[in-house]
Amino acid sequence: MNEGRRPDHGPRHHFVEHSSTCWCSRPPNRLLEAYLLLLIAEDPSHGYDLSERLDEDFFPHGYSPDEATVYRNLRRMEKEGLLVSKWDTEGAGHPRRSYEITQKGLETLSFWASEMEDRKRRLKTFLERYEAFKTRREREK
Repeated sequence: MNEGRRPDHGPRHHFVEHSSTCWCSRPPNRLLEAYLLLLIAEDPSHGYDLSERLDEDFFPHGYSPDEATVYRNLRRMEKEGLLVSKWDTEGAGHPRRSYEITQKGLETLSFWASEMEDRKRRLKTFLERYEAFKTRREREK
């Protein structure tokens, strides 16, 4: 496995084998996958707990995905082999599904970390160029 590359996503993928059902053709809200993978890698949890941690850690001042969106993503990620779940019947109340990350999930988390580093670099470049543009424009006035 090449670090930083999504499993089953080789270099020829976009030119030869690309499919509209591929993970990379999905909208940017796929960042939720990265957040969930990290939270579960840090501490296997139930869906409700994950939803609460998302609000605290990644969406403290704005849009937060609703619980239905979180649960849909957890089920999809489990179907894709990124997570496994088991029923937790201990304690009071109804049984709850607890999620853990798989090896494929860890590899995908590594991909996301690499992707985030790349995005950070591109954002930094954009902001530096914008500041330079703004400074030039102010001098021209």
